[in-house]
Amino acid sequence: KTREELGLTNEFVIGHIGRFDYQKNHELLIDIFYEIHKKDSSARLLLVGYGELKKHIEEKIYNLGLRDYVIDCGATEDIPRLYNAMDCFVLPSYYEGLPVVGIEAQASGLPCVFSSEVTKETKVTDLVEFINLDAPIIEWVNKIKKVERKDTSKEMREAGYDIKEEAGKLLEFYEGLIK
Repeated sequence: KTREELGLTNEFVIGHIGRFDYQKNHELLIDIFYEIHKKDSSARLLLVGYGELKKHIEEKIYNLGLRDYVIDCGATEDIPRLYNAMDCFVLPSYYEGLPVVGIEAQASGLPCVFSSEVTKETKVTDLVEFINLDAPIIEWVNKIKKVERKDTSKEMREAGYDIKEEAGKLLEFYEGLIK
């Protein structure tokens, strides 16, 4: 339904959620998408976020002739719905702690390609691939194009990311304080 609302049918959708600043490395993201789009004209890039580098990235998108293939959702609270429109989530950050977007993307069953600078604790499922920032762009392209969604609910639960189970543990903890 979300894909339909965004005007997407059979396109291959790469997604990224993050502030437009140096850390998130949108420059590399656009370079990767440019190479993917040269090989697959159905490819689309879905961007979510805002930030001081947004105008610069918009200019790069325009200069590479990609404006018609990039969907800019701006800043939104409706992130879970947008994960459902993606085929792959890409996070080429220069540095990250434990990015919540990486966990959320896996919880939605999305294959993820992260830079090797993203903390390894982010890998909760086997849907995550890490790539060095200095790797050739074709390596990123190849990893992104071979992805496939899957149900990750069991893996997420085992990793401690099931809201019902964790809420129950929290309730037990607080009830123990009252006794």
